Amino acid sequence: MKILKKTTVFLLCAHVLLAQDKKSDFVYLDLKPEIKIQQVELQKAIENKGYADKEIDTLHKQIQGMLSGLEDVTKNGTNGEKVIELTIDSGETMLWNGDMYTYLGKAYIFVSPDKKLQKIYITIDRFKNGGATFFIERRELRNPTPGVPEEGIDPNNDMVVVYFEKDYRAKDFSEMGRYTMTEIDRYKNRVGLIKIYKQYMRKTVRSLNLKFVRDKASKRAKMLHMVDFE
Repeated sequence: MKILKKTTVFLLCAHVLLAQDKKSDFVYLDLKPEIKIQQVELQKAIENKGYADKEIDTLHKQIQGMLSGLEDVTKNGTNGEKVIELTIDSGETMLWNGDMYTYLGKAYIFVSPDKKLQKIYITIDRFKNGGATFFIERRELRNPTPGVPEEGIDPNNDMVVVYFEKDYRAKDFSEMGRYTMTEIDRYKNRVGLIKIYKQYMRKTVRSLNLKFVRDKASKRAKMLHMVDFE
């Protein structure tokens, strides 16, 4: 297996779930008061603009374009949506203290009855390798309103990070905490979260495209079988 000393998704815990320092992103040093005010106003203007990303919108559009051609959307969501479950990543990672973990990444695409994109969850489970205790960490990055270009640029400011834990005795995961974009400390951490989402969206599109191609081939084979009267 490929050994990774660190992965961006697990840095998410340090940057987001453990970040409590409320200092500003800017280092003011010994600046004049008017310059400090300008820097504060600049940071506020950047944050008010949101976290729009044209590539993310395009990836959402590609997903939307493939949904109408998919048939085997069988998993049901809690609100009546259909859900496409895709495995998008797996491997091993080594933490700074030498502990080895196996991780598994999945994407859950929630689809409305008329096959419109509703929401996307990116879920990463991390299992500790070896030892007497079986323990799983789960980090979930939720996008409740994935926008597409026709609807205007999505500011991506309503994403939510949720952290879960489960040991060998528990049947279900226990939620240990969650953060909205506005609650995540520091602008650079929020931008980092958008970059992580974009990386996994690229993998999601690749996995969904493979599923789409397989579905088309299956439908064609079924059609050819049905019209074969010889």
